[in-house]
Amino acid sequence: MTPSASQSARPVLPDLASISLVALLVAFHTPGRLLLYIAVIAFAFSSWRHWHNKLSGRLTAIIIVVVALVAWRSPNGLDVANGLKRYATVIELMAGIALLQRVVARLDIQDLLLACARVAPRWRAVVVGTVSMLLVLPLSLATVALVTTVLGRVSKPSKTAGLIAMRALSLSMIALPMTVGSATVAAALPGLSTASVALAALPAVIVGLLSFRTIRLELIALPEITPVKDKRIWWFLGTFCATLAAGLAAHLPVPETIAIAGLALYLLNMRFDRQKPAQAVHEVGSAWQRGSAEMLLLLACGLMLETVAGLEQAPWLTNFAQTYLHNPWIVSALVLSVLPAIAACGIHPLILFNLIFPLINGAIVGGLALQYLMWTTMFVVAQLISPVSISAILAASSLGVSPVETSYKLHWRFSLILCVCMYAYIQVLR
Repeated sequence: MTPSASQSARPVLPDLASISLVALLVAFHTPGRLLLYIAVIAFAFSSWRHWHNKLSGRLTAIIIVVVALVAWRSPNGLDVANGLKRYATVIELMAGIALLQRVVARLDIQDLLLACARVAPRWRAVVVGTVSMLLVLPLSLATVALVTTVLGRVSKPSKTAGLIAMRALSLSMIALPMTVGSATVAAALPGLSTASVALAALPAVIVGLLSFRTIRLELIALPEITPVKDKRIWWFLGTFCATLAAGLAAHLPVPETIAIAGLALYLLNMRFDRQKPAQAVHEVGSAWQRGSAEMLLLLACGLMLETVAGLEQAPWLTNFAQTYLHNPWIVSALVLSVLPAIAACGIHPLILFNLIFPLINGAIVGGLALQYLMWTTMFVVAQLISPVSISAILAASSLGVSPVETSYKLHWRFSLILCVCMYAYIQVLR
């Protein structure tokens, strides 16, 4: 193949990734299985070079092999389609956030962040933290990179920007299922009400916001306030808020609502930029390819959850669960302390969640909202103290330091207090 022919063949893969993921999202809501299987294979093939060298991609391959071996020996078999659809809303969320990130990248919101830092010093961290929490809705984990990069260069010490950004991300995860971790928990709890989650999480969020008062964000120089030049931002903000309100009013899950908002804003951006559909398909496919490792890991974790749930009848597993996982005090301590500690050693929290969640009768902990808070806190603490978590790595790369400096060294006190307080909160309310 000549170099010119090779160059002309490469752009086809992002287009195929875009089409196959759209087909996968459609297959999630249809009873047939053939389209689902074809879409998964096509998306994995078209995104191969983006996931096969990543840890998440390797974990996906290992999980699939182990699941296949267990299912082969299991007398009950495995419902593959149900496993692949288990985390459909989470994959929809990831697809929507990728679209939102493309839109936000075209807007100059750095000046807005700097303007928020001009408030009185005693309220500066609270204001920046609150704005960062709002940014998690469209940007998810990318909020950490944005806030840390923009404020890290004007704050002293620079790590304070990473501290605020990562804590804001954590509070957002507790408040609503708007990141992969919290959305995974919500997807595993059918019937979970957004209103009940928000109400149960409200005390924790309020205390978390007040904790920003303990952070002193000192600026090297006060940034100048510049007027917003790009007037499209108000169109995007209005559309985003209207879509969120409509989705919540229709009782749609928060991840699905954010995904719809991402699609609406991207279509609006296409209109403003006069972007051709072919260009949009290619751009969206490239964005989705970069997130393919985590998407495929979610598909594999759905299969793993289905497999572990099918093993509940095994005598040895039943005895283990009844002996150690039937006490709410022990279960809460396991989830809030032991699992985050294991995740901090490099084990992906998604894998831990899907291994342990099917073995626990969540009703012993309390209602669905309390179960959500317990499991989401596990994800929160894991991403705060683990040097290999995405948020710690994003903050570290933005500041030019080691991930160790932006993980447990920076957050161990807050994480410990959060675990203890959440443990007591759950025991009181259950």
